[in-house]
Amino acid sequence: MSLTRKIAYNTAWQATGKILGTILGFFVAVVLYNYLGVQYDAYTTVLAYLQLFSIVVGLSLYVVLLKRI
Repeated sequence: MSLTRKIAYNTAWQATGKILGTILGFFVAVVLYNYLGVQYDAYTTVLAYLQLFSIVVGLSLYVVLLKRI
C-alpha cells in the first residue's frame, strides 16, 4: 500500500469516527435532556464547573511540568 493510500485510508477512518462520535454525543444529549427535564440546568451547571476546574488543574500541572524540565 502506498503512502498516499495509507493517508487517505487513515483520514477516512478518522473522519468516520468523528462523525459517529458527534452523532452519538447528540443522541446522548437528547436522551439526557428528556430524562432529566427541569434538572437539566443543574446538570449543565455542574458540568461547566467541573470543566472549569479541569482547565485550571491542567494549566497548573503544565506550569509545574515546565518548571521541572
